[in-house]
Amino acid sequence: MKRRLFIAKNTGRLDLRLFYLARTLYMATEQVIGISIPIIVYRDTRDPTLAALSFFAIWAPRCLFPFVAVRLIDATAPRLQMKVVDALRITTLLGIAVLPVGAWLLIGAGLLSLLNLWAIALFEKGLSVAAPSNGGGSDRNAVEAFSAALRADRVALTVSTIIGGTLLASGTETLLIMGSVVVLCAAHVLQARSNLLHGLVTHRANPIGIWPIVRGVFANKTLRRLIYLLWGLNLQQGMVFGALPVMMEAVFHQDPATAAAVFAGIHIGSWVVLRAYPAIASHWAQPVRATWAIVLYTLGLIAAFLTGNVVFFAVAICLPMSIRNSLDVETIILRNRQIPDASFGQIMTVFLPLIYAPFAVAGLIVTWVFQLGGPPLLAPVMVVGALLFVVVWWVIIRQAFNAED
Repeated sequence: MKRRLFIAKNTGRLDLRLFYLARTLYMATEQVIGISIPIIVYRDTRDPTLAALSFFAIWAPRCLFPFVAVRLIDATAPRLQMKVVDALRITTLLGIAVLPVGAWLLIGAGLLSLLNLWAIALFEKGLSVAAPSNGGGSDRNAVEAFSAALRADRVALTVSTIIGGTLLASGTETLLIMGSVVVLCAAHVLQARSNLLHGLVTHRANPIGIWPIVRGVFANKTLRRLIYLLWGLNLQQGMVFGALPVMMEAVFHQDPATAAAVFAGIHIGSWVVLRAYPAIASHWAQPVRATWAIVLYTLGLIAAFLTGNVVFFAVAICLPMSIRNSLDVETIILRNRQIPDASFGQIMTVFLPLIYAPFAVAGLIVTWVFQLGGPPLLAPVMVVGALLFVVVWWVIIRQAFNAED
């Protein structure tokens, strides 16, 4: 903690801004490619099952991340790791640009997703030493600071998604991927010019291990609450994202590339929620916010599927997604305060896949639904899943929270 305070006080504002801008560009690139691959697969093959499987292929490798990185991330120089990761990401992106749609493309997408998560873990490790939650400030100041930072993310993601959707709609997928390579190179230059990763030391002793980290995370009551809630929201979110290109055409009679416009709407909704988040968090408890969001989401899904109205659908899914993104504020503050600096990287290599695992599960569910009954079966499965989440949240998880309190 003393090291965190020292670096936080001596990190230049320009360094921090360059580093955060690089992180935002990395996230924008990851978002565009993650959205584009299922759309490209579906548009080229017209196979809903393969499109859903491509979504699973993007998220499943992240579950393997702890087994790959847990021993390396704190024991190897962060700047060296970032150089290697970026070189592999650029090479993989260039490979995806020339690979035909099929098994090799799915393998390339999975490898890219694994490398993306490694880069995210390194960025979180760098930002942890300069975070306002570590400097002794109030909870209100930390919430406002992280809300502002995440709003900047939403702006960048909205712009990048609109650009990506436009390129997909015009059939210029290769230009989209090559543009992502250019942005990735620019982000690497920006983070290299900052001193945050350079200021981190390596910790070669005392590896913790994966399962002790999992037990330690779940031993924390507050983190456990967030993980339960994020699991439910991410599962709902993953089912929507995994099926979105197919739904755009089969349910709403739109071009599959229109899915990018829905993603842009989600980011705009998230920006609005994050803008009001400090006030919302001070007036309504976390379970209340999440429950109302998922109830309204369920009603919106029913209205959208009954009417075939894509606007109802976009508004409906914005609600849980916005709440889910706003929970990132609480998650970042909690973990930065409670995770020791020497083991921050190791714990993040387990914590991030733990949060993202429901996306892979959702990809499997959507793949199974498409294999079993095709797009018509998706609507009742999604509505029943949302209703089940409401029941689980109120009957099981909320009771557990009340007992703990």
